[in-house]
Amino acid sequence: MPFQLKRLRERLRSLGVGRVAVKKRGSPLEPAALVRQLRLSGAESRVLFLTRVADRPYVLIGQPAG
Repeated sequence: MPFQLKRLRERLRSLGVGRVAVKKRGSPLEPAALVRQLRLSGAESRVLFLTRVADRPYVLIGQPAG
C-alpha cells in the first residue's frame, strides 16, 4: 500500500499488531523512529518492508516466518 503513517497505523491496529520488524529497501525512513511513531499495542507481530515503487514510498505488510 502507498506509505502514509496514519493509514499504516490504522491497518496494523485493525490486525491487532503490537510488534513489527522493519526492513527497508530504498527508503529514507529510520526503522526505530517508525516503530515509535506507530505506537502499537496488540498481540500479533508483522514484518514491514519499506520500499519505493515508481519513485513513491510503499509499505508491504508480511507475516514473520515460522
